Amino acid sequence: MTFAKRALLIVLSALLYVAAFPTLGLWPLIFVAMVPALIATRDLDPWPAAKWGFVHGFLVGALGITWFWNIFGHAAIPLWAIFAAWFGVFHAGRSGLRKGFGPVAVIWLTPVWWTAVEFFRAECYYLRCTFLCLGHALAAESCPLRLAASWFGAYGLGLLVMGVNVAVAALIVTASRQRKHALSVAAASLVMLVIATGAAFITSPSPSGEPVRVVLIQSETPIIDDKIDLSRDAADFDPAFILWPEITVLSDVTSNRMMREPVAQLAKATGAYVAVGSKLNHPTESDNFRNAYVLFDPSGEVVAEYDKIQTVQFMKDGVPGKKYGVFDTKYGKLGIAICYDGDFSWIPRNTVRRGAEALVIPVYDGEHWGERMRWQHLAAHVMRAVENHRYVLRPASSGPSVIIDPKGRLTARRDAMTPGTVTGTFVGYRGQTVYTRFGWLLPYACQAASVVWLFVALLSPRRMNHDDPSSLKPERTSTAGTTDSN
Repeated sequence: MTFAKRALLIVLSALLYVAAFPTLGLWPLIFVAMVPALIATRDLDPWPAAKWGFVHGFLVGALGITWFWNIFGHAAIPLWAIFAAWFGVFHAGRSGLRKGFGPVAVIWLTPVWWTAVEFFRAECYYLRCTFLCLGHALAAESCPLRLAASWFGAYGLGLLVMGVNVAVAALIVTASRQRKHALSVAAASLVMLVIATGAAFITSPSPSGEPVRVVLIQSETPIIDDKIDLSRDAADFDPAFILWPEITVLSDVTSNRMMREPVAQLAKATGAYVAVGSKLNHPTESDNFRNAYVLFDPSGEVVAEYDKIQTVQFMKDGVPGKKYGVFDTKYGKLGIAICYDGDFSWIPRNTVRRGAEALVIPVYDGEHWGERMRWQHLAAHVMRAVENHRYVLRPASSGPSVIIDPKGRLTARRDAMTPGTVTGTFVGYRGQTVYTRFGWLLPYACQAASVVWLFVALLSPRRMNHDDPSSLKPERTSTAGTTDSN
């Protein structure tokens, strides 16, 4: 393959990949987005495959996570490079699998290898970041296949999507003897997606109570009176809960009387639970704070606090908390995951396993960060709703503030970047999905399998050239009694 053709395929793959995510959101493209890149690197040794994979990943990052520049400026370039490195690892590892096990085996193993690498990139090291995970493209409102996440989770969806990509690539460029395997992988991936989507309706947990009214506040201003006014304006809705975004009170709402009293009076006047994001004083680090969510009951008393566990790298985001947040109220148990907490599957899942009947994910997304960032961010929280079959209540500083039902539908929303409110209802659930119980183990199993496969493939003392059919059986020479094998 010529350099120009390989480069064209890499660029095409990156464009298809990015187009599948918001703001374009052409989610069906995700089933073929990786095909050009898989074809471009299929005949390369690991090191050249890694270099082309890096280029592929850098284009995906620079074109898809453009908002890194809005937040970090020139520092976005090394961040895109780190993101790209994992694409390089994937393509290099796929080359190693092909050399160690052959083209037929790699058709089956590539989706597992992708899941292992993507899960590590997204959740398993310090610079973890879940944006543009393959399965998140299916979070779109128009995509019913997102329901399969209640069985397999977002990373399981990514595995099945990659299975279709691998199969399509194999059908285009491989020998006929390999195409039956490609068809089998495509069929298996699509059948599992469809069956799990249908099964989500049958195996879903049952509601634990009646609909509860809630008001979400959308406001980026640090002025507390603005949030108070918005909350009072929505009091006619007679809400049971009034939920503010992350860090809408810039001082300690529990100890600063000027901040605490207005919120307490609001709770008394409306008869609602009021939850606010606040910077709380840290007991031992005077120059730091706790990024917390604080619950006032209808009598105006502070009854619960939760400290953000997964703070944002490279930002002043407080001292990480150590305990999961479950607020016990007379309407049921609310699980709390502040902003970045909700991006990662393990925090909401473990909160649900501790009894949460609905999830609250208060968000601070700066208005200048850009619309694309906000909608990509929302995709992760849609997945958390479906994975655990829980309503997600998402008050966001600059939007979109939404109520997400357990099937990933946005039942109430405010898209505009202007201050305002979202009113709606939610229902609590107590059962657990297949994913919440044990489906979350899938990406860990992929990682364990990949370590074994790569160890065998890369360290095997004797490799066969599996791409050459003549190497699959010994070649007899004219010398009697001797046999040579490739």
